[in-house]
Amino acid sequence: MAVSLIASSATGAGLELLFGSFLDLVVDVTKKTILFQPTLKRLETTLKSLQPKIKQIDAFNLDMDRPKEIDGLKVLIIKGQKLVIKCSNTNQYNFVMKPIYTEKLLKLEEELRRYIDIDMQVQQSVDQKETLIEVKQIGLEVRHISKQFKQLRSIGSTSASFSRSGFIGVCSPPGLKGEPVGLEAPLNDLKRKLLEDEVPLIVLSAPGGCGKTTMALAICQDEDILDKFQENIFFINFSKSASLLVIVESLFQHKGQKVPKYRNENDLVVLLENFFRNMTPEPVLLVLDDLLSGSEYILDKLNFQIENYRILVTSRSELSSFDSTYKLQTLNETDALTLFRQSALPQGGNFCLSDEDVNKILNSCGGFPLAISVIGKSLYRKSAAEWRKRVKECSKASAIMSKSEFGILECLQSSVDALDEKVEVKECFIDLGSFPEDQRTSATTPIDMWVELHKIDEDDAMTNLHELYDRNLVDLVVMRLKITNCHKAAFNARRPRKVGEHGGAKTQLLH
Repeated sequence: MAVSLIASSATGAGLELLFGSFLDLVVDVTKKTILFQPTLKRLETTLKSLQPKIKQIDAFNLDMDRPKEIDGLKVLIIKGQKLVIKCSNTNQYNFVMKPIYTEKLLKLEEELRRYIDIDMQVQQSVDQKETLIEVKQIGLEVRHISKQFKQLRSIGSTSASFSRSGFIGVCSPPGLKGEPVGLEAPLNDLKRKLLEDEVPLIVLSAPGGCGKTTMALAICQDEDILDKFQENIFFINFSKSASLLVIVESLFQHKGQKVPKYRNENDLVVLLENFFRNMTPEPVLLVLDDLLSGSEYILDKLNFQIENYRILVTSRSELSSFDSTYKLQTLNETDALTLFRQSALPQGGNFCLSDEDVNKILNSCGGFPLAISVIGKSLYRKSAAEWRKRVKECSKASAIMSKSEFGILECLQSSVDALDEKVEVKECFIDLGSFPEDQRTSATTPIDMWVELHKIDEDDAMTNLHELYDRNLVDLVVMRLKITNCHKAAFNARRPRKVGEHGGAKTQLLH
């Protein structure tokens, strides 16, 4: 009996089997050994009372796959086996060893009871807490996977069709590169308009580099938006698809369908309307990113009167011909600092500049997310000397804008280039360079200047001012004018140094 017990212990038997063998040993020795019979009988009773708990402990650790946590109990049982075997081998007349072994048996009983009743319960409590943490982590991962799955449903739901056409997710929204900063409030406002208000078309308007595309992508990937529109979310970069035909082809390719034959643009409009009507009454969201000035006529053709059909447009112009326009503001100081910190110090840490110098950099960015993130990333892992150099550069906004590696100028310059077809309006914008940057000025001052310089009447001058406002190149606040700092810097960076016909105004613009 003793040999088999030691063998089972050595081979790493399960706790329940080991405990059962120990109990059998105690019962057997109790019957045969008169010298320790009362003490062994007491130990036997204790072991039988602990047996149900042993089964629970063994099952729990088997499920949790944590065998090492019961090693201490196994060692204690093996120690007890050896002690009981010694008792069985002791002569019944050996009264010298009786008190020694009796004391050890009583101590063994106490240790077993304490270990099982107290230590194991504490250990199981710790295990349960760890399990709760693991379950919570799994829950977070499941929600993350669920969110990704929702974003890909538009691809997966029509994968068979896509494989026939060779196009996969042509109009699927691109993924966000990071968590948007400072967009929570406007995001909720836009969500409410799309989910609750009966507004078929919403224009998201802001200057270049202000985060319009980021906002549109965040809308497309919002869980509430995905729950409502599901796979019927179509994202089209309008500046790269500035024709009705390209839009039609993209949408049909996205669904794995061939574009039917058509004769003219009116046929394309009918095709598009039928395309969207076939999806209703399921909600449909069409996102047109970066609508170019002068392309409103295409938007008119897409504005179908279909139930649950919504259009979200981003544009640098305000598109006054449409009623529902949401103006996206630049970042406030707190959000600007947060974005700059994320861009320059993505792994945490402290700036190697004073707060004053950091504010100089942020002030030069004017709250534009594009400028803040690009400049921040350019300083990632750079020396303190490089940071100080950037502070000096930021004292002149045009110096930062003109750096080709940043790509900020190209983004903002397009807002100015869009005025090429309206020479008079562009000249009026150039004249605004004679005013201090980011300062409020009476609107009558530039109007009077334009009347004198360009030989136009006040109504034309006022019309030009509103044209610049609609294009987000100036801000009008209760009859005051505020020049958009970043766009002026973009113009100054490209403007050649020369004095024009109206030398005073041009010289102030350039200096």
